[in-house]
Formats: sequence, structure tokens, C-alpha cells
Amino acid sequence: MKRRHLLLIGLAIGGSLLLNGCFGSGPSKTVRQFFTALEEGDSKKINDLLSSSAQFGGVSSAILSKASAAIKASGGIQEVKINDESVTGDSARVTYTIKFKNGQQEDGTAQLVKEDREWKINSL
Repeated sequence: MKRRHLLLIGLAIGGSLLLNGCFGSGPSKTVRQFFTALEEGDSKKINDLLSSSAQFGGVSSAILSKASAAIKASGGIQEVKINDESVTGDSARVTYTIKFKNGQQEDGTAQLVKEDREWKINSL
């Protein structure tokens, strides 16, 4: 009886971790959402994905327009590939490759912090 109880607890915890890993908002998901919002020119979504220190003054419309124009000039984003993700406490580092539809690609690194249980981009 005790063994079965432990097995059920283990399955419940494992299922919870699996669902959180698949459907939670991890650092890599935040990075992907950021570039989707950037491509779409969605300044509200971009600001929602930035840490409070990165939001200082908000994202200027000039910077947003320039970045969106550069993405469009490359034919748009084909894929944001996550190369590596490392998490240490409430900090994370994600290395990524953006593949554009015109065949070009760009590598980068995002530093993230956890604020109010959500991953936020601190710097790119």
C-alpha cells in the first residue's frame, strides 16, 4: 500500500513537471515570443516580454520601426532556433539563431531574469 502511494505521488509530480516543461513559459519560449512580436511590430507585447530594467523608458517607436524593417527586408523570420538554454536560479541565458526567409541568419544571446514568476528579457 505504501509503495503504491509513493508511486502515485511520483507520477503526479512527474506529470506536473512534464506539463510545466511543455506548456510553461520558459526562457526559450520568451525569446521566441519576443522575435515574433518584433516581426509583427507589436510594441505592447515587446514591452511585456522585457524586464523592468530593460523597459526603462519603453521601446521607442524608431527602434521598433528599424528592427521591423530589417526583418521585413530579410523576407521575415523563418525560424528562431534555440541553440542552448542555461538557467541558474532566477537568471537564464539563451543562445539562438534567427533564420530569415532570404537565407540569411543571425546568431545571438539573450539574458533573462524571472520577475513575478515570468521570464523576461534583460538584454540581447
